Amino acid sequence: MAATRSRKSFDEQANEEFWASSSIKKQANLFGDDDALVTAKRTLGGLNSIFDDEEDEDVINFDGTPATPAKPSVGFSMSARYKPPERSTSSNLAGSSSLTTGRSVPGLSSASPSSSLSSGLTHSRSASLTVGSSAGTSGLSIDEMVSQSKPKPKVPSAAELAKKEAEINFLKRSVQSAKRERWALLPVKETVRRMLMGESYNLEMYRSREDKLALLDEAIESCDGNAIIAAVLFLKSTLKSSLFHQELRSRPTAISQYLNYLREAYELEDLIDMLGVLNRGEEAAMLKYKQAISTRRPETKVKNLQQCYRTHFEMNPDLAHDASHVQEQISLLERQMPIDKADALAQQEQKSRIFYDFPRKASLINMSVLTTLYYCCFYHYELAENSLASPQAIKKAYHLTEKEFLWTALRALAKRKLWIALETLFQSKSWFGKVSMKSEVGFEKVVQVLEQCGAPNDILSKYLQLVDDPEKRLALGKKFGCHQVVIDTLVAHKDRQQLQAYGQTLTPHTKEMYYAQDALRHSNVKWKN
Repeated sequence: MAATRSRKSFDEQANEEFWASSSIKKQANLFGDDDALVTAKRTLGGLNSIFDDEEDEDVINFDGTPATPAKPSVGFSMSARYKPPERSTSSNLAGSSSLTTGRSVPGLSSASPSSSLSSGLTHSRSASLTVGSSAGTSGLSIDEMVSQSKPKPKVPSAAELAKKEAEINFLKRSVQSAKRERWALLPVKETVRRMLMGESYNLEMYRSREDKLALLDEAIESCDGNAIIAAVLFLKSTLKSSLFHQELRSRPTAISQYLNYLREAYELEDLIDMLGVLNRGEEAAMLKYKQAISTRRPETKVKNLQQCYRTHFEMNPDLAHDASHVQEQISLLERQMPIDKADALAQQEQKSRIFYDFPRKASLINMSVLTTLYYCCFYHYELAENSLASPQAIKKAYHLTEKEFLWTALRALAKRKLWIALETLFQSKSWFGKVSMKSEVGFEKVVQVLEQCGAPNDILSKYLQLVDDPEKRLALGKKFGCHQVVIDTLVAHKDRQQLQAYGQTLTPHTKEMYYAQDALRHSNVKWKN
């Protein structure tokens, strides 16, 4: 046991000698129990000198002028850069000593130089701002300085005060005049003058029919539209409709102004009624028709057109021609809606091949009759006449001519390249059952449409031979490259020179070249040249 204790004390002594012989300079510890009071005071004095050096920095006011340095006092520091927490150094020293050794350092109290360090490190920002301010604002708080920097209210001049006072007096006189004349019956000229000048006026005092009409006549004489409208609206609100219409009918200027007012205000119902009272039924019917077709929903449009037809077209013999067109439009909408609905569903579900090859680009609703016919010829040409989408049914229902039907069906079938159906379109039977090709639009136009739709050469040649005029047939044949038709036409004209010249333009060793040579060697043709 003794040997162990002696070995332990020897190790502790060696450690102490090692740390005592360290080359690192040992710094003073303020809170060590072994440091004397004199050493602590010397250290604190060095710290104070450091802070004094920092106080030598220049301090300026808010306006840029040099600030007069304030005398250092207890609780304030000249440096505004750092504000340590306010705590007593003596208490820290005492606390540190207590934590380290459990003993207090004798001779240290709150009045010791360590308290000067604490007070020197402590300051407030408001005190620094006060010390650094100029002589004019010295001793003011921040709120007082801000209140002084606010702009002072502008004092109005004598002229402005006089102007305001004149305006106030004018308004007072106007109010007193309005109160005094509120229930006074002024002459109509005075009231109209106030209307023209933009002053206040009251029409309620004109109670008799004569006074109201006199007011309207005076407004008409003034030739001011606003005054006329004000008088007319006053009559409308105070007279019966029959009397109002009767008096207004005898004043064309008032009628014109009132109708323009109703149009601008978009009061269509009153405008239509007024036009009917004035026996302007056609204008009222067109206005009602325009209102009926303004909606986008087809069902609502059909109902509005039916009501418009019954109200304005059906009972008016002067509008019989227009009434038939309205009926056709209603019938067309009622036909288009189920066709469009069924085709949209078929395209969505891909039930028909044609909607896959040629998808619909727009809705059929609200299209014209010829556009509807083209649509039905394109998608439903094979349907029977008892179907809504049948082209023949549309032709019959809307009284289309043969030329209108043929031209529309030609373009639709040519675009779909239905050459067999196209041939049946031009076939006609005579009384004896003979089938012949006939076109109401002329076969030269048929050939042009077929060429635009990309018809093959044999189809073009077939319909080009049906052109009656040989000059047109020859020109179209050369234009579209139908060589056989050109050769046959030249042979029919017995024009050997043109045939030889045309044969030289053909490609050698082709079918057309051999066909031209055979025609030239034909012995039965009597050539003209």
